[in-house]
Amino acid sequence: MNGPRKEDISAARSQLELAEAQLSLAKLKHRRTEELFAKKTSTEQDLDQANTELRVATATAESQREALVKLENGTRPEELAEARAQLEEVRQIWLMRQNGSRAEEIVESVAAVDSAAAAKEAIQRQIDELTIKSPVDGSVEAIDLRPGDLVGANAPVISVMDLAQLWVRAYVPENRLTLQVGDPVEVTVDSFPGERFKARITFVSRQAEFTPGNVQTPEERSKQVFRIKVTLDSGRDRLRPGMAADVWLAEKVERRKK
Repeated sequence: MNGPRKEDISAARSQLELAEAQLSLAKLKHRRTEELFAKKTSTEQDLDQANTELRVATATAESQREALVKLENGTRPEELAEARAQLEEVRQIWLMRQNGSRAEEIVESVAAVDSAAAAKEAIQRQIDELTIKSPVDGSVEAIDLRPGDLVGANAPVISVMDLAQLWVRAYVPENRLTLQVGDPVEVTVDSFPGERFKARITFVSRQAEFTPGNVQTPEERSKQVFRIKVTLDSGRDRLRPGMAADVWLAEKVERRKK
């Protein structure tokens, strides 16, 4: 509201006087260069430089003159109005911080937070639905999908081999049914001749059945057998599902007979 200080106006007037002096010098140099150029004692480059210096001095003097006029005229009404608006805005912010938030603003903020939390939970559910999680730790054996395939609910998409749960299904005749759950046995496979893998019996069927057609045993197929499940304790990193295996029971049977 007080406008520019007198010192600022005085400094601007001094700057204008300096610019006008430089302009006068530039005009004089330009006139002399033109006369010398007309007499062919000055080059065209000297004339171009004089023209440039004259234009720069003219522009500088005009800029200083406008700055002085602006300071002498004082602050414009629109600038005062803008300053008053800024002052009022800051005052309202100060009053709001001094008085604290209103009850309706607090309620509105709490509702906004609850809404954001609900939206976040919905997005997390969508992420969970789009994430395929294996129920066991293992290695991926096959992926039954290709890019662009649509998958229905509860449809298998990936085959995962559970290395911690490799087991052998075997069939024991009645004359060898002296086994119990937890008994140690040994397993051999054709892929590793001469090597035996430690295992233990984890299931013995209580109901007899006929030998499946794809199982070869020394007994006749018409005889009844009991199904057992043998879980491997070693070789899980080397054996693969689908391998044909032999379960060795002879040592265990002889020990029980003694």
